[in-house]
Amino acid sequence: MIEGSDPVLKKEYIVIGGHYDHLGMGGEGSGSRAPEVLAIHNGADDNASGTAAVLAIARAFAKAEKLPERSVVFVFFAGEELGLLGSRSFVLDPPLPLDSIIAMLNFDMVCRGGSDTLYISPESTNSALYLMAKEKAMAEGFKTVQQNMISFGGSDHQPFLDKNIPALHFFTGLHADYHQVSDNPDRCDSVKASKVARLGWKLAWEIANSNITFANHYSEIKN
Repeated sequence: MIEGSDPVLKKEYIVIGGHYDHLGMGGEGSGSRAPEVLAIHNGADDNASGTAAVLAIARAFAKAEKLPERSVVFVFFAGEELGLLGSRSFVLDPPLPLDSIIAMLNFDMVCRGGSDTLYISPESTNSALYLMAKEKAMAEGFKTVQQNMISFGGSDHQPFLDKNIPALHFFTGLHADYHQVSDNPDRCDSVKASKVARLGWKLAWEIANSNITFANHYSEIKN
Protein backbone atom coordinates (compact mmCIF):
# COMPACT_ATOMS: atom_id res chain seq x y z
CA MET A 1 0.00 0.00 0.00
CA ILE A 2 1.03 3.59 -0.68
CA GLU A 3 -0.63 5.75 1.93
CA GLY A 4 -2.23 8.92 0.66
CA SER A 5 -0.98 12.36 1.65
CA ASP A 6 -4.32 14.06 2.27
CA PRO A 7 -5.47 13.75 5.91
CA VAL A 8 -9.04 13.00 4.82
CA LEU A 9 -8.68 11.35 1.41
CA LYS A 10 -5.99 8.93 2.60
CA LYS A 11 -8.77 7.00 4.32
CA GLU A 12 -10.16 6.20 0.86
CA TYR A 13 -8.56 3.53 -1.33
CA ILE A 14 -8.02 2.43 -4.90
CA VAL A 15 -7.36 -1.29 -5.25
CA ILE A 16 -5.24 -2.39 -8.21
CA GLY A 17 -4.92 -6.13 -8.69
CA GLY A 18 -4.34 -9.17 -10.83
CA HIS A 19 -4.07 -12.91 -10.22
CA TYR A 20 -0.71 -14.66 -10.22
CA ASP A 21 -1.87 -18.29 -10.24
CA HIS A 22 -2.31 -20.33 -13.40
CA LEU A 23 -2.83 -24.04 -14.13
CA GLY A 24 0.38 -25.62 -12.88
CA MET A 25 0.81 -28.85 -14.80
CA GLY A 26 -2.52 -28.43 -16.55
CA GLY A 27 -4.65 -31.49 -16.02
CA GLU A 28 -8.41 -30.95 -16.11
CA GLY A 29 -8.01 -27.18 -16.21
CA SER A 30 -6.08 -27.28 -19.45
CA GLY A 31 -7.71 -26.64 -22.79
CA SER A 32 -5.20 -28.97 -24.42
CA ARG A 33 -6.17 -32.43 -25.59
CA ALA A 34 -2.60 -33.30 -26.51
CA PRO A 35 -0.40 -35.76 -24.57
CA GLU A 36 1.68 -32.86 -23.26
CA VAL A 37 -1.30 -31.64 -21.24
CA LEU A 38 0.53 -32.77 -18.08
CA ALA A 39 3.30 -30.26 -18.61
CA ILE A 40 4.04 -26.87 -17.10
CA HIS A 41 1.55 -24.23 -18.22
CA ASN A 42 3.47 -20.95 -17.95
CA GLY A 43 0.48 -18.64 -18.36
CA ALA A 44 2.46 -15.75 -19.83
CA ASP A 45 -0.66 -13.86 -20.85
CA ASP A 46 -2.89 -15.46 -18.21
CA ASN A 47 -1.80 -13.87 -16.04
CA ALA A 48 1.88 -12.97 -15.87
CA SER A 49 0.96 -10.03 -18.11
CA GLY A 50 -1.58 -8.68 -15.63
CA THR A 51 0.69 -9.07 -12.62
CA ALA A 52 3.48 -7.34 -14.56
CA ALA A 53 1.09 -4.46 -15.27
CA VAL A 54 0.23 -4.17 -11.57
CA LEU A 55 3.95 -4.15 -10.71
CA ALA A 56 4.61 -1.45 -13.30
CA ILE A 57 1.82 0.73 -11.93
CA ALA A 58 3.12 0.23 -8.38
CA ARG A 59 6.60 1.23 -9.52
CA ALA A 60 5.22 4.38 -11.17
CA PHE A 61 3.43 5.38 -7.96
CA ALA A 62 6.56 4.68 -5.92
CA LYS A 63 8.70 6.84 -8.21
CA ALA A 64 6.26 9.73 -8.45
CA GLU A 65 7.53 13.11 -7.25
CA LYS A 66 4.66 13.36 -4.77
CA LEU A 67 2.40 11.00 -2.91
CA PRO A 68 -1.16 10.50 -4.13
CA GLU A 69 -3.88 12.11 -2.04
CA ARG A 70 -5.82 8.87 -1.72
CA SER A 71 -4.24 5.59 -0.67
CA VAL A 72 -3.49 2.94 -3.28
CA VAL A 73 -3.46 -0.80 -2.53
CA PHE A 74 -1.76 -3.32 -4.83
CA VAL A 75 -2.99 -6.90 -4.57
CA PHE A 76 -1.82 -10.13 -6.20
CA PHE A 77 -4.58 -12.71 -5.92
CA ALA A 78 -4.15 -16.46 -5.66
CA GLY A 79 -6.73 -19.08 -6.61
CA GLU A 80 -8.42 -17.16 -9.43
CA GLU A 81 -8.38 -20.22 -11.68
CA LEU A 82 -10.00 -22.26 -8.90
CA GLY A 83 -12.95 -19.88 -8.58
CA LEU A 84 -11.77 -16.39 -7.61
CA LEU A 85 -10.66 -17.68 -4.22
CA GLY A 86 -8.19 -14.89 -3.45
CA SER A 87 -10.39 -11.97 -4.43
CA ARG A 88 -13.41 -13.49 -2.69
CA SER A 89 -11.31 -13.91 0.43
CA PHE A 90 -10.26 -10.26 0.19
CA VAL A 91 -13.85 -8.98 0.24
CA LEU A 92 -15.10 -11.54 2.79
CA ASP A 93 -12.31 -10.78 5.26
CA PRO A 94 -11.22 -7.31 4.13
CA PRO A 95 -8.00 -5.71 5.40
CA LEU A 96 -9.66 -2.31 5.02
CA PRO A 97 -13.28 -1.08 5.13
CA LEU A 98 -15.04 -2.08 1.91
CA ASP A 99 -17.05 1.15 1.85
CA SER A 100 -13.78 3.09 1.70
CA ILE A 101 -12.75 1.51 -1.62
CA ILE A 102 -13.44 4.06 -4.35
CA ALA A 103 -12.59 1.78 -7.26
CA MET A 104 -10.99 -1.57 -8.11
CA LEU A 105 -8.95 -2.00 -11.31
CA ASN A 106 -8.32 -5.59 -12.40
CA PHE A 107 -5.69 -6.57 -14.98
CA ASP A 108 -6.15 -10.05 -16.41
CA MET A 109 -4.62 -11.05 -19.78
CA VAL A 110 -3.31 -7.81 -21.24
CA CYS A 111 -0.62 -8.63 -23.83
CA ARG A 112 -2.32 -10.26 -26.83
CA GLY A 113 -5.02 -9.51 -29.38
CA GLY A 114 -3.34 -7.09 -31.77
CA SER A 115 -1.83 -3.70 -31.14
CA ASP A 116 -4.97 -1.60 -30.67
CA THR A 117 -7.62 -3.90 -29.16
CA LEU A 118 -8.61 -3.52 -25.53
CA TYR A 119 -11.71 -4.65 -23.70
CA ILE A 120 -12.85 -2.65 -20.68
CA SER A 121 -15.85 -3.90 -18.77
CA PRO A 122 -18.40 -3.65 -17.40
CA GLU A 123 -19.69 -0.38 -18.81
CA SER A 124 -23.30 -0.79 -17.75
CA THR A 125 -22.59 -0.92 -14.02
CA ASN A 126 -19.81 1.68 -13.81
CA SER A 127 -20.58 4.18 -16.54
CA ALA A 128 -18.60 7.14 -15.17
CA LEU A 129 -15.55 5.03 -14.30
CA TYR A 130 -15.76 3.25 -17.66
CA LEU A 131 -15.94 6.52 -19.60
CA MET A 132 -12.89 7.87 -17.76
CA ALA A 133 -10.98 4.68 -18.57
CA LYS A 134 -12.15 4.70 -22.20
CA GLU A 135 -10.97 8.28 -22.71
CA LYS A 136 -7.52 7.41 -21.44
CA ALA A 137 -7.45 4.21 -23.51
CA MET A 138 -8.21 6.14 -26.67
CA ALA A 139 -5.44 8.60 -25.84
CA GLU A 140 -3.03 5.64 -25.65
CA GLY A 141 -4.06 4.52 -29.13
CA PHE A 142 -6.43 1.72 -28.18
CA LYS A 143 -9.63 0.91 -29.97
CA THR A 144 -11.75 -0.03 -26.98
CA VAL A 145 -14.33 -2.76 -27.47
CA GLN A 146 -17.05 -3.01 -24.86
CA GLN A 147 -18.05 -6.57 -24.08
CA ASN A 148 -21.67 -7.47 -24.69
CA MET A 149 -22.31 -8.68 -21.16
CA ILE A 150 -22.81 -7.14 -17.74
CA SER A 151 -19.39 -8.33 -16.65
CA PHE A 152 -16.63 -10.68 -17.69
CA GLY A 153 -17.45 -12.50 -14.50
CA GLY A 154 -14.62 -15.01 -14.41
CA SER A 155 -12.01 -12.65 -13.03
CA ASP A 156 -11.09 -10.90 -9.80
CA HIS A 157 -13.12 -7.73 -10.24
CA GLN A 158 -16.34 -9.74 -9.82
CA PRO A 159 -16.29 -10.14 -6.01
CA PHE A 160 -15.82 -6.38 -5.71
CA LEU A 161 -18.82 -5.72 -7.95
CA ASP A 162 -20.80 -8.16 -5.82
CA LYS A 163 -19.99 -5.96 -2.81
CA ASN A 164 -21.20 -2.87 -4.71
CA ILE A 165 -17.67 -1.54 -5.28
CA PRO A 166 -17.06 0.12 -8.68
CA ALA A 167 -14.66 -2.12 -10.60
CA LEU A 168 -13.26 -2.53 -14.10
CA HIS A 169 -11.57 -5.40 -15.92
CA PHE A 170 -8.84 -4.64 -18.45
CA PHE A 171 -8.49 -7.49 -20.95
CA THR A 172 -7.08 -7.92 -24.46
CA GLY A 173 -9.10 -10.94 -25.54
CA LEU A 174 -9.07 -14.73 -25.75
CA HIS A 175 -6.76 -16.55 -28.16
CA ALA A 176 -5.73 -20.04 -29.26
CA ASP A 177 -3.13 -20.30 -26.48
CA TYR A 178 -5.63 -19.66 -23.67
CA HIS A 179 -5.15 -22.34 -20.98
CA GLN A 180 -2.70 -24.15 -23.23
CA VAL A 181 0.93 -25.15 -22.76
CA SER A 182 1.67 -22.68 -25.58
CA ASP A 183 0.80 -19.55 -23.54
CA ASN A 184 4.47 -18.57 -23.43
CA PRO A 185 6.38 -15.26 -23.24
CA ASP A 186 7.47 -15.33 -26.89
CA ARG A 187 3.83 -14.85 -27.91
CA CYS A 188 3.31 -11.77 -25.77
CA ASP A 189 3.37 -8.19 -27.03
CA SER A 190 5.38 -6.42 -24.33
CA VAL A 191 4.80 -3.02 -25.96
CA LYS A 192 1.06 -3.52 -25.70
CA ALA A 193 1.31 -4.67 -22.09
CA SER A 194 3.28 -1.50 -21.35
CA LYS A 195 0.52 0.60 -22.93
CA VAL A 196 -2.09 -1.10 -20.77
CA ALA A 197 0.01 -0.47 -17.66
CA ARG A 198 0.48 3.17 -18.63
CA LEU A 199 -3.27 3.52 -19.10
CA GLY A 200 -3.85 1.96 -15.68
CA TRP A 201 -1.34 4.29 -14.07
CA LYS A 202 -2.88 7.43 -15.58
CA LEU A 203 -6.39 6.37 -14.61
CA ALA A 204 -5.39 5.42 -11.06
CA TRP A 205 -3.35 8.60 -10.60
CA GLU A 206 -6.28 10.80 -11.61
CA ILE A 207 -8.66 9.00 -9.27
CA ALA A 208 -6.10 9.06 -6.46
CA ASN A 209 -5.66 12.82 -6.72
CA SER A 210 -9.29 13.88 -6.76
CA ASN A 211 -12.37 13.56 -4.61
CA ILE A 212 -14.35 11.94 -7.42
CA THR A 213 -16.56 8.98 -6.55
CA PHE A 214 -18.37 6.47 -8.74
CA ALA A 215 -21.69 4.69 -8.57
CA ASN A 216 -21.91 0.93 -9.08
CA HIS A 217 -25.28 -0.31 -10.34
CA TYR A 218 -24.36 -3.97 -10.56
CA SER A 219 -26.81 -5.14 -7.89
CA GLU A 220 -29.68 -3.27 -9.57
CA ILE A 221 -28.93 -4.79 -12.98
CA LYS A 222 -28.32 -8.24 -11.51
CA ASN A 223 -31.70 -8.16 -9.75
